[in-house]
Amino acid sequence: MKIEAADTEISKLLKSGYLVIPRFQRPYSWKTENLRDFWADITENDEGNYFIGSMVIYSMGRDMFGVVDGQQRLTTITILLCAIRDKLSDLGEKELALGVHNYIETADRDNVKGFVLKTETSFPYLQQEIQKFGEPEVKLVPGEEEVRLQAAYDYLSRQIDDYLKKSSNGLLSRIEKRDKHIATLKHLREVVLQLKAIKIELDNEDDAYVIFETLNTRGQDLTLSDLVKNSIGSLISKKDDVDVFKVIWDSITNNIGECGQSVKLDTFFVHSWSSRFSAVTKLKAFKAIKNAISSSVNGGDEAKSRDIGLSHLRAFATDSTMYQRMYAPEAHLKNSQYMVKDSLLALRVFNVEQQTTYVLSLLRAHFEGKISYKTLRKALKAVESFHFQFNAITSSRSSGSISAMYSRAAKYLHEAADTNAAGIVIQDLTLELGKRRPTLEEFSLGFRGIKYNVANRSNALAKYILLNFAQHENITFDVDSNRLTIEHVHPRSSIDANWSPDIVDGIGNLISLSEARNKTVGSKSYEDKNKHFKDWQGSIPKFVFDSQDWSPEIVNLRGQEMAKTAYNEVWKLE
Repeated sequence: MKIEAADTEISKLLKSGYLVIPRFQRPYSWKTENLRDFWADITENDEGNYFIGSMVIYSMGRDMFGVVDGQQRLTTITILLCAIRDKLSDLGEKELALGVHNYIETADRDNVKGFVLKTETSFPYLQQEIQKFGEPEVKLVPGEEEVRLQAAYDYLSRQIDDYLKKSSNGLLSRIEKRDKHIATLKHLREVVLQLKAIKIELDNEDDAYVIFETLNTRGQDLTLSDLVKNSIGSLISKKDDVDVFKVIWDSITNNIGECGQSVKLDTFFVHSWSSRFSAVTKLKAFKAIKNAISSSVNGGDEAKSRDIGLSHLRAFATDSTMYQRMYAPEAHLKNSQYMVKDSLLALRVFNVEQQTTYVLSLLRAHFEGKISYKTLRKALKAVESFHFQFNAITSSRSSGSISAMYSRAAKYLHEAADTNAAGIVIQDLTLELGKRRPTLEEFSLGFRGIKYNVANRSNALAKYILLNFAQHENITFDVDSNRLTIEHVHPRSSIDANWSPDIVDGIGNLISLSEARNKTVGSKSYEDKNKHFKDWQGSIPKFVFDSQDWSPEIVNLRGQEMAKTAYNEVWKLE
């Protein structure tokens, strides 16, 4: 490996040739705080020569260099130069503006002009809307990365405006103020072009990535998804006009983006890999992925390497659609699959993650035709029932053995050769869950502790419990289940020495009613409420409207009976 490292200035780097950011590099991601720090660093250093770190590049042929590390800083510097150029142009200084533009766009030895910084991830927005000198030839709708690029340009442009205002404080004429602004912009131009960097240049892309991963696998800068993108993307060269890698990678990020803000791309890659191969942590995931890919590619030609890269990429893409179904089942499962939807939504109510690799593997097995819908439904119901008992009710804790158990089952299910083999994996896992569930006594204690009131965090859990009991008891309502409210049979307005808040808010004193019916019964006594309850018998638990009286003792009795039914019938493991 031949490494050439040398101090350089940004002006020399931008004049050394065209700098290409490969399409599989991470997109522009700097936020306001990054831009604020960058601006403060260069403007508070009036003498110039500020050091901005290392730039790892590799030769791509005549005057072309691939950027492996430093693309965020180079992109930001280019955007800042564009903003300086545009300010000079606004002041009527076209020649000065063109002088700056020569660092943004330059002609090659064939006198064909091209932008010095070339990037495909944001093409053509960066080129048309920011780098181009003058009005863009086409108006483009910005995507997620393009919004960040435009935000960076806008932020830096505003900072320049403030910088100019500070430079022209005092009683100056219009001409004096204009001259001061021009001088200040020329000074800012020099500060930017004199920024210092260490240029690390290598002969080829493979060597560049060795250096790149050495610099970045310790977690300072790049995320797991950035490293996976670089590792797989480097194997998949672009063919024809269709950039297969970019299309598939974008589909993965879009799918995970639709799962909600709490779902992270890095976590997805950990779960996807663990569900197919072996359990890994986020810290060790990249090494495992890289080693597996490297061992497969070892000794192969470019075509084989490309096929292996695409194979892994397509596997991640498949799993990203399963992730959508897992985290956004309302939008990505059929209405007829409502029982699977209910189980997936329940796991979100419980706020558990240990099961994710196994659930991912179950969904994949079903949609690949390895297991039937009935098998999927029963397997998910077992997972739901276990975590309802283990986590939601008794708040039990695992040392990690449950996560490991799920990951093993996920891997075995992925490797199962046929439906029978898959069924055995699912059956064994369900039996293991049954062995780990709490006792009836432990469960009953936790169950009777469930409360519902306006400020209670477990309100969603209380609603979930009542709805599942309603389904178990074949109760029907006058509205859709998502429009139901919680009714305290003994009203909260009548809390006293006998009726403590714990009893009134307890699960034994709660039923589900539509909002209209809830208003009808209001804060009436049980005797008055029960007249309505008997008219609505199909929507009221039999225990409630059959009671001759409603006392704290009866509420406690109902809670105990509900706990037994919940454990042995509603959430039994089978």
